[in-house]
Amino acid sequence: MLNLSCFDKDDVHILEASYNAIRQKVNLEIIQDETTKQLFRDKFVRILSVSTDASLSIQNLFKIKNSTCSVYISQCLIDFGYPVSPKLVQLHDRVYHYQIIGYAISKVDLGNTILRPESKADRLISRFVNSDIDFEASSHFSEKYYLTSSSRLTIEKHFNKGFVDTIAKYDNVHLLTKGNEIFIMFDTEVQPYHSRAIEEILFSYKALATF
Repeated sequence: MLNLSCFDKDDVHILEASYNAIRQKVNLEIIQDETTKQLFRDKFVRILSVSTDASLSIQNLFKIKNSTCSVYISQCLIDFGYPVSPKLVQLHDRVYHYQIIGYAISKVDLGNTILRPESKADRLISRFVNSDIDFEASSHFSEKYYLTSSSRLTIEKHFNKGFVDTIAKYDNVHLLTKGNEIFIMFDTEVQPYHSRAIEEILFSYKALATF
């Protein structure tokens, strides 16, 4: 059962719409175990570099499994508490937002990898430093996203055309790898389709592990 205990009743629609957007409901499990949720929370805090003034909690954690692999999609809430004015007077409204985070395990070590929307500065730097990984067969992806990794050859081998083309279908995707761990999210206000997009992107990666 979904956890819909939010700060604002209107937030219920955000979480429900995000859940409803996931396609593979037959193979979906809602994780209730608090130890597992805490494990994922700790992972997300590290990769998001959440401020010490904020707290991150997992509203819902979904595991989606098919015949060969599995992925997790998490509805996270980042609470910045009650803001204060320059005179240190506490203001009325809480400041918080939701973040949908995908997580999967790769069968191969992908090193430390960063994928994010490419900026003008990235294009300028790439003229002098060959750090951006481009794919000749996926020009749309290469124009749209900046990709760098400590394991360049492995990334070039395992980020195949189907995977990068799926990423390129969407805007504002951010993907990180830490060894075998893959994290994916959007750097924008939560939209219902984010969960479906993360599901589609992760399952298009051909070296996922089952766990």
